[in-house]
Amino acid sequence: MFLIDVTRVQALPNRNLDLTFENGFHGIVEMDRIVKNYTGVLPHCCKTIISGKSRSTPNLAP
Repeated sequence: MFLIDVTRVQALPNRNLDLTFENGFHGIVEMDRIVKNYTGVLPHCCKTIISGKSRSTPNLAP
């Protein structure tokens, strides 16, 4: 599996995310289908994304 950076993220209704990756792939992720329990840091992340305060930082990983 290869790591590919997310270059754009946009919050959509019902905890969905519109993502664009560095390789040009674009898709919508239905968070409720992959996350069963929003615990730990996920509740904070979801609030941040839904409030529009999220931003992507390309090339953050080494």
